[in-house]
Amino acid sequence: MKRTRRRARARRWTRWFSVANARSGARLAVVGCAMFLALAMGGAHPWVNGVAAVSLIVVAVVTLLRLPPRYRVSVTSPVTLVVVAYAATAFKLLPLPHGWMAGLSPATASLYASADASPPSWHALTLDVPSSQHELVKLTVLVLGGLLASALFVRRSRVLYIGVTVAGAAVFAVGLVHLLFEVPTPYGVFRSTSPFPTSFINPYHTSALLGFSSLLGCGLFLSEPKSKRIVWGCLSMLCAVGVALSLSRGGILAFCGACLFTFALLWMQKHLEGTKLLATQLGVAIALMLIAYLSYAELLAEFATLSDVEAANTNLLHALPTLLSDYGVFGVG
Repeated sequence: MKRTRRRARARRWTRWFSVANARSGARLAVVGCAMFLALAMGGAHPWVNGVAAVSLIVVAVVTLLRLPPRYRVSVTSPVTLVVVAYAATAFKLLPLPHGWMAGLSPATASLYASADASPPSWHALTLDVPSSQHELVKLTVLVLGGLLASALFVRRSRVLYIGVTVAGAAVFAVGLVHLLFEVPTPYGVFRSTSPFPTSFINPYHTSALLGFSSLLGCGLFLSEPKSKRIVWGCLSMLCAVGVALSLSRGGILAFCGACLFTFALLWMQKHLEGTKLLATQLGVAIALMLIAYLSYAELLAEFATLSDVEAANTNLLHALPTLLSDYGVFGVG
């Protein structure tokens, strides 16, 4: 009798640690990590990124040990760019001979020479080691997230789309609570410059996530059954409203361009129902009315200074050749 119970218990544990459960658990962990980063101060705090990096390292190890070889990792172009940034950041943390600085970063070498009569014989390219280490942790999260997504969500991309859309809606809800209760600091930790303070410190990052979530929600609205369509349509509209409330000019313009491109593609899809396209247009109209009601004056004031920003960007472009010749690849610190 005891032997039978042991065998039944062993079968339960084997089933629990099966490939299917490991795959589902890894997917859930990746989606949970994405939502955690979005809600936990947008990845601005070192401890938040540290927890996310350790979690994804554990998931990556479990994925490598449990998944069969047919689940291959595909390195996409965004992941390749992040890997290059990761390598450059790690290289900046390495202690190098002072003589190499003149070739790699002349400005950094001159700073070390002017700060001390006898500069150290070995030092790193970066002048702010803790900040560079934090950037390395964030890049670790990005690299592991991209690699795990390519291995786990090839045939389950809908799960990832749902997770990002819900994360964007949750960030909008956090911002709405801060706005209604006039709380200028996200969770009372960092002061935000945005009139719509969400879990992100930077309004540009807020608009980036909410714009991406809004487009994913629109895609879910067009592909899901009728019973769930209203949910994704509402979440997509709320995220679009959040983009405008962030008052990020770059984020708003980029989101409008992405919407125009998306709608042009939708009109070219002949298999889509006319009611879906009409409902999408209606959702855009409702979102625009909400934006006009909530932040019409603020948006006008923000875009009134757009010419000043363009002038500053033009001056920066004129000075770009000089900056490249003076600071090279690694700049100053």
